[in-house]
Amino acid sequence: MEIRRMKENELLSVIKLATGIYEYSAKPQVQNPAMVQQFYDYMQPQVLTEQFRAESLLLWGAIEGQTLCAVGAMQSNAHITMLYVHPYYQKRGIGAAMLQEMIGFAEHVLRAGRVTVHAIPAASAGFFIKNGFTQMPEISSGVDFCPLEYRFAAYVQPAPSKGISTGMLVFILAVLFVVSGAAVVVSILYSLLLY
Repeated sequence: MEIRRMKENELLSVIKLATGIYEYSAKPQVQNPAMVQQFYDYMQPQVLTEQFRAESLLLWGAIEGQTLCAVGAMQSNAHITMLYVHPYYQKRGIGAAMLQEMIGFAEHVLRAGRVTVHAIPAASAGFFIKNGFTQMPEISSGVDFCPLEYRFAAYVQPAPSKGISTGMLVFILAVLFVVSGAAVVVSILYSLLLY
């Protein structure tokens, strides 16, 4: 099994496989007709070709022999837009391997702080959670989708400190320096006056 980036001339094969898998496994579980239509609008060859040429869409395929058995797509902002494995090839770790390939690309090439995905249907979220994703609390889930993210440890910002900020520390040290300098001057003047 080879997982590799797909070329523009393979785009129709990607669309055909992704659409077939979507119609077989995901579409029956999606209750919102607008979300179904959104899938079909997105999967238009012209739409994906334009995004591919603009390098805002990156495509991967898992190929065994001459057979395309899984496809994945990610936007240049590290948002996964598709990850489909043909039912015959499922339960072999292909989806997880492809997901890891996309995560690695997002981290090392795109230099992203996180990878996001809207698991559709929401029941598919378990696969992503098993592979290190967590639910995004800022976006509410629904029956039809679950927003998830994978954060890279090197890019996670630490929580703001509740102690003294660096700027405040510099200010305090400057005041202490001025005050201590003034105290020395007063001390010298006082001692000169006494003599």
